Amino acid sequence: MAYLYDDSGFHDELPSREQVAARVERWKQRVADLFDRMESWMPEGFVADRDTTIPMSEPLMREVGVPTQRLPILTVTTPGGHVIRIVPRSLYTLYANSMVSVVGSKRAGRIVDAGSDDAPDWRVYLRDSLTTRTPLTREVFADILGAS
Repeated sequence: MAYLYDDSGFHDELPSREQVAARVERWKQRVADLFDRMESWMPEGFVADRDTTIPMSEPLMREVGVPTQRLPILTVTTPGGHVIRIVPRSLYTLYANSMVSVVGSKRAGRIVDAGSDDAPDWRVYLRDSLTTRTPLTREVFADILGAS
């Protein structure tokens, strides 16, 4: 669901605090599931951790009184010591259900969920084709990490 928001605030009827809180919880679970999948695809010699977190406090959350949440960042260290971070960026985003950024990869800039809360469909925007969404697969993830 989309909500019109600008400098003067929201212009649509808003969901309840409970509805937003439930959606945030589903987002946290989708991020955890995505990171679980990525870790299961990790090539030998690569190390992942989720010790670092980032605050999540989107305008709709603040408007209806949902407190700031903390989401993990998936930090991947390559055998050569290069660090790539997968960072949850936005639950409420245009043209997608949510988005995570890829920091430190020469191949990918962001991964979006083109599906729904109940049926995620993770797609990658590769830097050489920012208008094409590529399905996130084990092979694409290896390419993001520079392991292919």
